Amino acid sequence: MKPKKHEIGAGSDPYMFKTDSNGNGSYEAILSESPFGKWKMLMIVLHPNGNPRDMKNMIGALSAKMPANK
Repeated sequence: MKPKKHEIGAGSDPYMFKTDSNGNGSYEAILSESPFGKWKMLMIVLHPNGNPRDMKNMIGALSAKMPANK
């Protein structure tokens, strides 16, 4: 499932992180409001060409459904 172009990342543009040679990486973002009950899913996508704005060629890497409440 690919996000639609109007869907955006959490945090600050360009909403990306890079992994090291072992695939380890981290991302941290401050949200202005709680996503629970508003977001349906959290997705991490891979941009093979390294351009996080290239929504056409991204590949879903990880997704998780968000609970309705926390």
